[in-house]
Amino acid sequence: MITEIQRKNIIVYAVLFLFSSSFFFASADNSTDRELCFLKLRIKETLKNYDQVVKDPDTKIDVTFSLISQESYYGKEYPLEEYTTGQFFGSHILNTYDAENAVIKKYSVYTSLFISNFSGEGEILKEAVINAVIPYDEKINKITISNSSAETDLKINSSLIKCERTCKMENEKGNYLKDNCCMDFIPATQKDDTFICIKCGDNICSRYEDKYSCPEDCSLKSIADPVSPKDGKNWIWIVAFSIVFILTAVLAGIFIVKKVARAKDRDGSENIL
Repeated sequence: MITEIQRKNIIVYAVLFLFSSSFFFASADNSTDRELCFLKLRIKETLKNYDQVVKDPDTKIDVTFSLISQESYYGKEYPLEEYTTGQFFGSHILNTYDAENAVIKKYSVYTSLFISNFSGEGEILKEAVINAVIPYDEKINKITISNSSAETDLKINSSLIKCERTCKMENEKGNYLKDNCCMDFIPATQKDDTFICIKCGDNICSRYEDKYSCPEDCSLKSIADPVSPKDGKNWIWIVAFSIVFILTAVLAGIFIVKKVARAKDRDGSENIL
């Protein structure tokens, strides 16, 4: 027989397991993937001796740089190629430093001042913008850009470099004025002029999709032969699995306790005999 203390212990363990499971799944939903964190930089590139270079293309260029903006970005991106000694691709080098002024990594950067067309001819610009994307690194304290003649401190704000999800995932609600959907999702406008992020193109016309926001999933054929919405389908399976697992653990605990109690009773009877 299960004693009152044993019964209470089983209940406590089950409650603790349920609480920790719920916390884990809730945390996973809001977690961030470091591989999807990037730092976007817009750098103004100015050709100081523009007139001389136009007259004589062989003139050594004199370029200056200044930071226009920086942005911590979460999603899929194509960062700059990392620079390694002897394998330099580009016109400039983007250098990242830590708080001790030690180099973390270097990246190859192409100039934005020269534009080539399909005929093979090119055009020289007086100023343009370099859009640079590098992987997130919490150690970044300073970023410079250098060419053959000088190294310029871009004077970034290191306190604004963060790795956090700044976009909305599937079935999350957003405001057009300040929010956007993460990569692989698109906004579906709602009646209150907000939007819900949907995954269009998976052949499932889900709750927030319609023939306007996602015609490929919600075509007449899809409506005539509807597919069950997937909203919350993953959570349903997770919750169901958790419940089954908890019940199994509780029943196994009860079975073990009973077996131990019976063994003790049997041992006690044999000692008496």
